[in-house]
Amino acid sequence: MGRARGFHLLRWLLVLLISLTWVTMGNAAALAERSDFGGSSLAANRVGYHATHPDVVPLIQQNGFRAGTAPGRLGSGGTYVNNTAEGAIAEFAHHNPGVTPSVLKVQYNPGINASTSVAPRNYVERLPFHNVDSISAPSVRLPGTTNTNVLNGTVRLIE
Repeated sequence: MGRARGFHLLRWLLVLLISLTWVTMGNAAALAERSDFGGSSLAANRVGYHATHPDVVPLIQQNGFRAGTAPGRLGSGGTYVNNTAEGAIAEFAHHNPGVTPSVLKVQYNPGINASTSVAPRNYVERLPFHNVDSISAPSVRLPGTTNTNVLNGTVRLIE
């Protein structure tokens, strides 16, 4: 790993660790009152958007979402959602150029959420967090939107 890439990953992990430590020190209630994706929190259900191949939609409708296995900026093992439909489409388009996705409106409970304001630069299989239900960070593909990797299996189809 190059020195600059290593620095960015270390900085990003440090921001997440500080957020997570703050929440475990008894500040979860204060953060849960926040309505945005910032901070780390124990929160109520949220709405997000998941873009996928059109032929996968019937499988999701029948069986629900399955945890991803490919490395990602927020690790693998969960379902990626974005806080906007446009953000979900931008993420999908990067990995599937020329494919028109189906955009699914979903509801999920972020539970204990580790969040950062720094967009991660590299793809990883896992992040060194335990007892975290979701991880959120700004989208690299569509700045101003937020990606969340929901690790706790609570993503449910709304539309």
